[in-house]
Amino acid sequence: MKTVQNSTQHHISFVENGEELFHYLKCSGHYADETLHPFPQIILLDLNIPEKNGCETLKDPKTDHVLKSIPVIILTTSMKEKDVIKTYEPGVNNFIIKPVTYSGLVEFTRAWGKYWFEIAELPNV
Repeated sequence: MKTVQNSTQHHISFVENGEELFHYLKCSGHYADETLHPFPQIILLDLNIPEKNGCETLKDPKTDHVLKSIPVIILTTSMKEKDVIKTYEPGVNNFIIKPVTYSGLVEFTRAWGKYWFEIAELPNV
């Protein structure tokens, strides 16, 4: 797990796989210290995350009464309609296809960050 502070002063944490995300969200194991591992305001989830894929991983926060209010955004290379449907059914908030160029990724990151951290109101779970 990596943690960084970005220019907008938001705490950003990275986990390696779906199991690790589950432990992070449940504040269990080495994620028990909430001062080091604050509760997320938003989850950016790769559809092809290791150990549990994005659809399986999505079920954890969207079926839990405390976690279900956290917005979940799927970021993927998949353009398959069935993947879009499989993620929206359990409650994903956005399905975004990853940009294929570096400049596209930079622009996406700016626009995504502006929307979710400056425009949208996020729940304080």
